Amino acid sequence: MIKCNFFSGLLFFLLLFNALVYAESFENNSFKTSFCTLLKQEIMKRNSLYYNSEIIVDFLYIPKKLEQVELKISSLELKIPSRLTNVIGKLVVPTFVDGKKNNVIVSVKIIKDIVVASANIKKYDIISSDKICIKKYDLSSVPSNVILDPATIIDKESVTNISKDTIVLDWMIRNVTLGKKDSDVQIVAKTGDVTVKCTGKLLQDSSINNYVWVQNPKSKKKLKGILVDSKTVIVDVLE
Repeated sequence: MIKCNFFSGLLFFLLLFNALVYAESFENNSFKTSFCTLLKQEIMKRNSLYYNSEIIVDFLYIPKKLEQVELKISSLELKIPSRLTNVIGKLVVPTFVDGKKNNVIVSVKIIKDIVVASANIKKYDIISSDKICIKKYDLSSVPSNVILDPATIIDKESVTNISKDTIVLDWMIRNVTLGKKDSDVQIVAKTGDVTVKCTGKLLQDSSINNYVWVQNPKSKKKLKGILVDSKTVIVDVLE
């Protein structure tokens, strides 16, 4: 009698285990799984910013007839309006299963690596790799002008004090100023095949490859050109 009860219990456990495995397999091929796969693909198509991000989808509303539908991705189609570019937060997704439309409501979070100050950075400090680090943030909780790639700001300078653990924004960083206001530069003017050079003064601070105003000391005329290095400005025509 004891053996019979033991084997009966064992058989019940095995049947229950198989049922759980089947249920898990069914869930992995469910509407939710297929929907999330397609939605994440659509989100990455909308904005390259979302590549290599963690995309979290929470379901707020699913029509009851879809909750337990087992389907293949090929039978499911999402038609998010093309004009919709912001996919973070609450999102109503027109969803077609075998050609029949249903609206599914979800909440979307996108977690992304962004640049944060790992130490206190003073105004005019040069940014080095030991002063910044990467941390994950929900993009809905940060400004749109965050820095995603730390390599883009290495060797640039800060225009303000940045406290440790502060998110670095694009306006806080600029190219290093190599051309100083009132410094002497060589003005190189080209017109046709003729090149003319003279000494002038920078009328503003500037970094390399930016347009600047310079002054010809003899004529006192102002000229606009490109600062190609700390001592040279190229203008199109000498006035």
